[in-house]
Amino acid sequence: MSLATPVSAPVSLSSEARETLETSGKPAQTKRDRTVDLVRAACLLAVVGVHALMVGVSVQGGTPVLENALEPWSGFTVFSWFAQMMPLFFILGGFASATHYRRLRSRGTSPSDYVATRLRRLLPVPLAAAGATVVALCGLALSGASPDIVATAGWRISQPLWFLGVYILCSALVPLMIKLHERAPRLTLLSLGLGIATVDALRFVTGIDAIGFANLLFVWLAVQQLGFWLADGRIPSARTAWFAVAGIVTLMAIGASPMNLFEALNPPTAALALLGVVQFKLFTVLRPKLAALAGNPKVSRVSDALNSHSMTVYSWHMPVVVLLAGLLLIAGPSLPIPLTPEWWLSRPVWLVAAGIAVVAVVAVAGRIERGPKKPSGVQATQPVTTRTASTTISAKRAAFSVLSGASGVLLILATTGSLWAWAAGAALMACGLLAARDPRHVVARNHLDARAPLGLTKAKLVLVQAVPALNRRIRNIARVQQRGHSIRVGGLGLPKLRAILKQALEGLHRIRLRVTDQADRATLNPTGRVHTRNLLALKIEHAALAVRDHTRRLIKWDLVER
Repeated sequence: MSLATPVSAPVSLSSEARETLETSGKPAQTKRDRTVDLVRAACLLAVVGVHALMVGVSVQGGTPVLENALEPWSGFTVFSWFAQMMPLFFILGGFASATHYRRLRSRGTSPSDYVATRLRRLLPVPLAAAGATVVALCGLALSGASPDIVATAGWRISQPLWFLGVYILCSALVPLMIKLHERAPRLTLLSLGLGIATVDALRFVTGIDAIGFANLLFVWLAVQQLGFWLADGRIPSARTAWFAVAGIVTLMAIGASPMNLFEALNPPTAALALLGVVQFKLFTVLRPKLAALAGNPKVSRVSDALNSHSMTVYSWHMPVVVLLAGLLLIAGPSLPIPLTPEWWLSRPVWLVAAGIAVVAVVAVAGRIERGPKKPSGVQATQPVTTRTASTTISAKRAAFSVLSGASGVLLILATTGSLWAWAAGAALMACGLLAARDPRHVVARNHLDARAPLGLTKAKLVLVQAVPALNRRIRNIARVQQRGHSIRVGGLGLPKLRAILKQALEGLHRIRLRVTDQADRATLNPTGRVHTRNLLALKIEHAALAVRDHTRRLIKWDLVER
């Protein structure tokens, strides 16, 4: 069946329609900040290096010992002042979250969809690492290792997980915190600071350390909030940074914060938030030089590789390092006692060996973080934005996903990394990941006909408001579809067809396409924005190329065939 209808004479484009078309024709800003990427990669390397140094393995009195090698070191406190990078890591994470969320929000993504997207990015890698840890601990127990060794290994591997649990919660709150930041940036930051001070004061007065764990949220939300300021181009003054330094010294002097900033992580104190202000200022001061370094192609390639596998590196480095230490014990060489001159001399070799092992594991496990490859033969077009988007994940479902994922991590930490906790935590993370899955993938895989994308784009095409006569005939077709269940268009049956026609009608009636000049025709693309990681969306995007050409011929008063 074909429909042929002459197009009415062109009229001038209204200002509202012109604005809509110009907005739709521009791709969203996707340029990355190379300097931020470089520093995030450096922070990640610093964290891995410090954790590798902390793993001390030796044989003392005929008994294997796995311990924190740096804890008794006299220089550990001073070392922590320069090696504690977590505040800066959260600041740069806040910067990335702000730019990412604002970009998605401009395309019509809902807060719950954003949260689900983040969890689909954050949870698969640590879930795989947790599963591997369960297998490794079971193997260690079955091999005859002492329960103390198994428990210590589980605990050491679990220690970095606090970051994942906190990061999940902070990422889930990004839409809310961005909203508060855009309304009242100073008041929001001041409120978080007041919460930090209140928790620290109660802990200091009562002597109950458990109260301090409330600052796992207040401290890191405040530091993440600094990243929003960075995204806005606001930087602290030098005087503010010096006040922050004075605050850190005062807190340490009165005993409200440990002198060792690694100890200040558990639970976090106001000193870490103030350290974030100092590191924020140092980053902005060094940013021009760092930008020049980030522009180096070799440095940029390394930075990109680390950032694209950041969650894999963080989730897997501790299991790999502890496993490497266990292999040294099994191999039976004479291992130096931590902090002896022989131990320090062996650290460069240990760090290189740990680095090679982590790279090898990341090369395999990194496929989980990268996700599935794009299908061959499908080329992605330059996407365009749309002002409407449907929510595919409910707020309740997103909240359940967040709570399940975070609870799985916190359960492992709360039980000091016992074997049963690792298994239960992995199960909870799996529940969180399942709750966050994209329903569109399920529909595309199980129910949607392969020709549906073409039917969708054609349905949008024929409902263009610039062809009133054709539009009336399509309305009649829609009514026929409501009565005749046997008719199919583009592989779609009655229910899906009616939903598509309704969506297209509501969306495209807002834009009255008129012929003016070549510039207007060049920006036309009525298909909306699609997400390139979605297989169905890739098919729709591919079909959109043909639809765009048909629509341009329509504007030139050609005939439209369906």
